[in-house]
Amino acid sequence: MATYTEANYSTPMESYRPANQPSTLSGVSQAPRQNSAGSNSPRGHVSFINKNKEEEKEKRQKYLTAKYGQHQMMLIRKRLAVEDWIYEQLRNLYCCKADEDDHDCNLDLEDILNLDTDAERREYAQTELKDAKLPQADINISDIHISKFWDQKRSIDMLIFCRDYLAVINPDFVIATGDLTDAKLLDRRGSQQFYEEWRLYRETVMSCKRMNHNITWLDIRGNHDSFDVPSHDHTKNLFRKYSFQGQTNPSSYHYKHVKPYGTYSFLAMDATPNPGPKRPFNFFGFLSDKEKAKVKRLKTETYESNKVVWFGHYTTSLIVTEDGQDVRALMRDGSAYLCGHLHTLADLVPKMYTLHKTGLLELELGDWKDNRKFRVLAIDHDTLSFTDTILGEWPAVIITNPVNAQLASPVDSPDKIKQSTHIRILVFSPFEILKVWVSIDGLDLGAPYHVQGPLYVLPWDPSKYATGIHEIKVTVEDGRFNYEEVIQPFSMDGSRPGFDILPRLVLMMNIYNFGKLVFQVLATLYIVILILLRRCDNVDRILVKTFRFRLLYYIITYVNMWIKRVWYVTRQQSTFYLLLGFMIYIWLGPWFVAEIIEGHVGVVFIWGMYVSGTFIPGSLTYIYGVFQIIIFNVPILLFLGYMIHYNSVSVETKQKAPSKWRKYRHIYIPFCAQVLLQTYVAITEFPKAYGTRAFLLGPVRTGSVILAFVLFYLNKDVRVKPKDSKGDQNKHRS
Repeated sequence: MATYTEANYSTPMESYRPANQPSTLSGVSQAPRQNSAGSNSPRGHVSFINKNKEEEKEKRQKYLTAKYGQHQMMLIRKRLAVEDWIYEQLRNLYCCKADEDDHDCNLDLEDILNLDTDAERREYAQTELKDAKLPQADINISDIHISKFWDQKRSIDMLIFCRDYLAVINPDFVIATGDLTDAKLLDRRGSQQFYEEWRLYRETVMSCKRMNHNITWLDIRGNHDSFDVPSHDHTKNLFRKYSFQGQTNPSSYHYKHVKPYGTYSFLAMDATPNPGPKRPFNFFGFLSDKEKAKVKRLKTETYESNKVVWFGHYTTSLIVTEDGQDVRALMRDGSAYLCGHLHTLADLVPKMYTLHKTGLLELELGDWKDNRKFRVLAIDHDTLSFTDTILGEWPAVIITNPVNAQLASPVDSPDKIKQSTHIRILVFSPFEILKVWVSIDGLDLGAPYHVQGPLYVLPWDPSKYATGIHEIKVTVEDGRFNYEEVIQPFSMDGSRPGFDILPRLVLMMNIYNFGKLVFQVLATLYIVILILLRRCDNVDRILVKTFRFRLLYYIITYVNMWIKRVWYVTRQQSTFYLLLGFMIYIWLGPWFVAEIIEGHVGVVFIWGMYVSGTFIPGSLTYIYGVFQIIIFNVPILLFLGYMIHYNSVSVETKQKAPSKWRKYRHIYIPFCAQVLLQTYVAITEFPKAYGTRAFLLGPVRTGSVILAFVLFYLNKDVRVKPKDSKGDQNKHRS
């Protein structure tokens, strides 16, 4: 271990300094070294104290030369030159800004002095100093939703978070991944940017920065931050004015975080549509060719970095690219992608993580809005670890070595764990840590010792866990008897446990393509079934009832009955062409015309929208298309078949027409219920978001109500005889 004596040998000996190292003594006297014998730390201790005066140095040199002799003094000076270099490296390593900053490191000075050349000494010391560095801690927060109408505690709790958590964790920076403000009207359907919300956001973060030494704040837009924004340069883009990156980085940007031991790149990808429509049609992200080219250019700046971490608002499953390529391929070389947007699906998926085939680890973070969630990230020896926690919960615990096998990035080699000598744990709490205990596979390893700050380490032998998946458990208790237990898998051979099916589906699926496919399949089936049934002359036995099981027999009978009812509808020429034409119109024609952005009228199709001279591909529109088929096209088809069949009962059984009350119960009430539902949708869905024009010029939603009445009128008196099999002439009106 290195022990630094109290003797103040501070004469500069530049000839003994390792090559290519800056002088620590040129123009400035060196601080004396303190003895570490009284330190509780098992490591060598370096302390930065006040410097001696020049005249005292010369006097001291003469005295020591006379006492020890010229040869002995050369050896002492050589030793001090090495110490000076180590001292300077430590100051740079820990970013010391004050002379009273203290740090520990594992260095054996005798080993360094016994090496033959300066190059060997430099290589040895650099390796040891790199291993001595403390992990880098950062914070990720998402979906803050500062609102002028709802939950004023969001900003108040942010201040508590800054005061209590950032002061303890002391992160290098905070990443805010979008939806900084809510931008919704009181009815929660309309949307616009509010100055009050953006001012409150900026004031809150400014207070946070004042509490935490002007901490770096990396924010990026979410879909709520781009509601009703015509362009990045428009005055309505309040993100550009009130956010902390907007003025210099209005869209995607690269933040290079330089540490003495490496460079770490954080790439912000802005996938919000430009222009930004009012809600709901910017729920999906859209990466234009222009923005994608910018992101690619930013990516080239990261090639020399130790690690690249991406962040943005949308999950990759909700980002549509103009060229149709998967956005995950763009992030292939990254370690992780930090995002928000889905709010963990209302906590149905509290841990929404997955590993993509490209090797990208996607980590969706729960919202601050309702759940006050945030993420603590740590980069330790170029390996990323994290924990998601909630405001008010202590302590926060991260096991940085061995890294979680499930969440290990493929770019991080398992050899790092194999070659490690210590289990490394970060424990954050404002209270005294009473207990930290480690066990692996149920076997207690003991209590790690405190190194510095939040870091605890425990020696271990990785070779004992060479194959398979193992489980490490860390138990922590603080002075307020807050208790935290962290259990995570690890492996040395690259084995990893799988992810749950639901987060994999949500994050790995291309939801845009899936929604598009579902709509096209439903619309195609609808059209094909109508055409095929119209060409049939008899549908009494479309499905043959030859099953031996009674249940299947009843099911087939029931299905045949409804096939026959739909066949009745297709035999009515006007009805057939109206239903067929309306489905084709939904697929190809405009849904409505309205102010998609205030002052900018746009046209919405299922395959996209034109607004402000820009085409934005359809995304959420396909989901609305599926909804339209489910709540109107299919129900009205089945209702018409039921009504014609009901009217035909008296013909088939040679009975009188049914009573009016019975007809009301079977025909009029169901029809009114369907019309009321469709009317409610037509009035409240798009008009609430885009104004009355969306109702008046809405051929799909408003047109559905009109079409329902037309179809009812055309078929309310239609009856079909049992022997009718051809053409539209075989129908009768009462």
